[in-house]
Amino acid sequence: MKRISKILLALSILSLSACSVIEPKSNNIQGQSLFFYKDKINDDNGYGTYRYPTDKKYTSKSLDINSIEIIETEKEYNFIITVGSFINNYSNNDFGWEAQMFDIYLNFNENKYYNTVYGRNLKIKDKWDKVIVVAPIRNVDFKTKFLKENTDIKDNTTSYENITEGLIYPDNVVVQGDKFIVSVSKDKIDYSKLKGIQVFSMGFDTSSKGTFNTEVEEFVGVNNFGGGTDYNGDSNVIDILGDNSLMKNYVSEEGNEEFAEIELIKVK
Repeated sequence: MKRISKILLALSILSLSACSVIEPKSNNIQGQSLFFYKDKINDDNGYGTYRYPTDKKYTSKSLDINSIEIIETEKEYNFIITVGSFINNYSNNDFGWEAQMFDIYLNFNENKYYNTVYGRNLKIKDKWDKVIVVAPIRNVDFKTKFLKENTDIKDNTTSYENITEGLIYPDNVVVQGDKFIVSVSKDKIDYSKLKGIQVFSMGFDTSSKGTFNTEVEEFVGVNNFGGGTDYNGDSNVIDILGDNSLMKNYVSEEGNEEFAEIELIKVK
């Protein structure tokens, strides 16, 4: 993966064509806008009760998904996630950001997986086939951690699933203002077959019990969200596309965990 850096991209005016989908353009990439979804804002609180950690890197609205757009260029599909605040990098790492991570779930009508990435504690009703994992980590860490932790995902109501073949590490991620521009080569996905999409927004934590996602617990801490439970049934996802209230339908008790079931956003 190319080293991720905070750069300014040349602004270009994108012309609308008959096959363009919906309204705004991100004005960052010369290409064809294939899909745009405007999410509800100010809902970066899980199913309504989650509160941000006290560490300064978790700035207000930094995990609030405002929109996602997919732009096609000659060799890539570019997923542009806009959040509710400027993206900070207090640690000045090489990636350009430090507090956020995202999963971009894609359904190509093969309906392979039900459970999501380890530590997210959610299931997708419509199933999914590929997930692009966006995090400030190197490819070698992605392979080590994600491939190890995602061979046997389940809650108390589902069978074990090995989802490792569905994981995608992006070819490039660029941070620009309030946007993450996530580029994936066309040999990894085929947009023409895409039926549904979902995006998970989470905090990023290398010491997490899950797969780098910041934990949600009952009380707020320096590096954990509050407003959930101290057991494993509730989700560690802070925002999704669409109806966040679906995330509250879980069971989280000692010895009993049942993940909530959410839905995809239809693409076509």
